[in-house]
Amino acid sequence: MTRRSPHWYLRGWAVAAVIVAAGATRAAPSCRNVTTTSVAFGTYNPVNGAPTDSTGSVSYFCPGALSPVISISAGSSGSFSPRHMTSTTTDVLTYNLYLDAARTTVWGDGTGGSATVNGTVATNPATNTIYGRIFPGQSIAAGSYSDTLTVTINF
Repeated sequence: MTRRSPHWYLRGWAVAAVIVAAGATRAAPSCRNVTTTSVAFGTYNPVNGAPTDSTGSVSYFCPGALSPVISISAGSSGSFSPRHMTSTTTDVLTYNLYLDAARTTVWGDGTGGSATVNGTVATNPATNTIYGRIFPGQSIAAGSYSDTLTVTINF
């Protein structure tokens, strides 16, 4: 069975912040209580040589013998590496989402060099951390940047 949240809404501005939203539908037995927290990057400084990192999370409850697999879509870029946030102009802010704190494994749907997360079956809500990174040295205009992603939980 596949469970899909409506969308992740990624927002940024050269103060880049990412907002994540998810909804829930119910089926029995089912993973439920799916929630996400924002990956808020804060202010992006294009002259800083270091990447801008932040974290967010996906939380859920999968009872019994369900074995959830969590994937995240490529978004508007159509590619997992890098993903793009776009503005109302033609500017593009590249970023990505990862499975690990070292930011070496791209979180996607298992294609195009990306990987999925094997979720936890729990009696309490389980949480997987989303590790985000905006790449350094991007020459972009100040403004609002956004992308829309879909989180899917297969069980």
